[in-house]
Amino acid sequence: MANDVLPASSSIDHERARTSSQPSAFWFDDGSIIIAVARERFRLHKSLLSRHSSIFESLPVSQSTRAETRDPPTVEISEGLATPRDFTALLEHLYHDVPIDSAPLSAVSSLLRVTSDKSLRFPTIHILARERFRMLLEPEPGIVNFITPENPEEALGLAVEHDIPSVRKALYYSVATTSHFEPDSTHPSLPRSVTDRCAVLQEHLITHFTPILFTVATAGHMTCTDVFAEAWMPDVISPALMDNGLCRPIETLRKIQAVRWEDRGVCKECCAAKREEWDEEIRNVWEKVDEWVGI
Repeated sequence: MANDVLPASSSIDHERARTSSQPSAFWFDDGSIIIAVARERFRLHKSLLSRHSSIFESLPVSQSTRAETRDPPTVEISEGLATPRDFTALLEHLYHDVPIDSAPLSAVSSLLRVTSDKSLRFPTIHILARERFRMLLEPEPGIVNFITPENPEEALGLAVEHDIPSVRKALYYSVATTSHFEPDSTHPSLPRSVTDRCAVLQEHLITHFTPILFTVATAGHMTCTDVFAEAWMPDVISPALMDNGLCRPIETLRKIQAVRWEDRGVCKECCAAKREEWDEEIRNVWEKVDEWVGI
């Protein structure tokens, strides 16, 4: 990590100026290059950028740069290479504003894009961003213990594009259970191969879970089975249908587990047995996701 950014005590940490003509937060009076990304302008230190990426030596200087001005040369980066948001995330890392090991997923996602070979080619920082991305999204130990990010479609697209296999399965599940995909449909940010897999996974989840949801649970004692029979529609089926739970079997099974069945008259022995059965079904669904997605 020591070589990927300047040390915190470096003289590069200068006061930044912000004016109406210099809208970027990253505008250094002693900067040696102006980077234009869309409508954002950044006055930066070329030596810092070039230390991590060779692309800045090959980017053309803007024709609007005049030799008689005292401003440094301006280099324009097309939005096909980087967006202002992603470039700002890169600068936040380079100038120590947001350490990568504490960066949120949104910033890490920007770093993954902007440092890749398809963008500005910061290989060392790209490796760090991949690892942080993996740490944030990789399932924890336990029974299907993963988080759904705020923007699962963006995260899935990045995991596929940058080949981060340890998080793909959970993200496929998250996207398939929070979005609707028609076979052969197009998506603004996900490739066709990914949306097709999501559509297939969604169909398999619904097909698999429908008979489970609509079959009343049975218990070891007849009186406990009667309780399940009476409560199944109001306490299980109806809430699941209202919450799109038919295509979200893992979440729905956990909600069924969380019902206070003891308070409804099911004995402790039958409650423990049924919760273990529902745990097993969660594991079963999770194992089948590999087959259904084809990964």
